Amino acid sequence: MDVGFKINNYWSTPIAHCMYPDYERLNPRLVAIFNEMKAQGDTYINKREWANKGGQQWESEFDLFASLKPEIQELASFCDQGVRHMVKATAQEEALADSRISVVSESWFHVTGHGGYVGVHDHGSCSWCGVYYVQAGDTDDPDNPYSGMTKFYDPRRTTNSIYENRYDPGLMLERPMYIKPRDGMLILFPNYLLHEQTPYFGTRERIMVGENYRVMSNADQA
Repeated sequence: MDVGFKINNYWSTPIAHCMYPDYERLNPRLVAIFNEMKAQGDTYINKREWANKGGQQWESEFDLFASLKPEIQELASFCDQGVRHMVKATAQEEALADSRISVVSESWFHVTGHGGYVGVHDHGSCSWCGVYYVQAGDTDDPDNPYSGMTKFYDPRRTTNSIYENRYDPGLMLERPMYIKPRDGMLILFPNYLLHEQTPYFGTRERIMVGENYRVMSNADQA
């Protein structure tokens, strides 16, 4: 399956993106499933409180890919193959085969309404993180050009730059990278990378799936 998998290096940090070829069929079905789950009150909602979330924001528990619904398993399989591509491209091991890798994931979806956001954070206890855009919502707002963007920060947190005897953070720091949500797009990035979902100013709800992947070598577990 040609998904257009591509890895870009920002600040020498790999961030991959690819598209699910059949998202126009799959995503509306996922929207219906997620809306049904959301409508069931506290059955699927994440009971934990996160200080970095605000506005109209609804989040599920972190076991989404355990669902046996075929549409969710289809997405889980696509995301699994994406992270395997990432591992093989970055692990610097010769002939790294799928059979040598075990992938364990946490997965969830969140629904964002007008004014919703997720503040700056990183992810612990995993190797790679993923974001899949199910319903990007309203992405073209001339009054709010950074509305609902996925924003990544330079990970070199102690880097200083001196230019003409003055500190100039613009040379190496404070240059975040923005990704505009797009239906059917999967982003993969390392767990240490600080990121956020900027405040979303749309009328349609935005629906995204998040994943945390722990990737282990089967040889190490033998």
